[in-house]
Amino acid sequence: NVQGWKGLTISLWVKPECKDGDGLSVILDNGHDEKTNFAIQSADSSGEKWVWHCNGMDIFLDLPLNKWTNVVVVADGEKGMIRVYTNGVKVTEVRADKGFEFGYIPLTFGKLAEVNARYFKGSIDEVIIWDKALDK
Repeated sequence: NVQGWKGLTISLWVKPECKDGDGLSVILDNGHDEKTNFAIQSADSSGEKWVWHCNGMDIFLDLPLNKWTNVVVVADGEKGMIRVYTNGVKVTEVRADKGFEFGYIPLTFGKLAEVNARYFKGSIDEVIIWDKALDK
């Protein structure tokens, strides 16, 4: 449960596979509330376009099918910044003007946190979660 954290960093390796059908898929989720959402999910049915929803902001990233990619997401409440890296390269950095509020729903991997839907097809490995924003 990440509720009350002022920042966080999550590092993981992910290898998405082509999903049967047109449904979206979720790598991790702690709810989809507009203010407190926190999820990495597919952005379309191709399986290669992904989005990190974080407190009402969307950051898009490319994750190639059948290939391992290291993903690091950082939410820094003190600096008001959200950063995403893939394979050690910064994808983007955006300012979170409204600050952060992470919801009470426990972090769930491979599907939506509150419903049995949007199952991830592929592999997730070496997940590390810190209760602070780490600088790269």
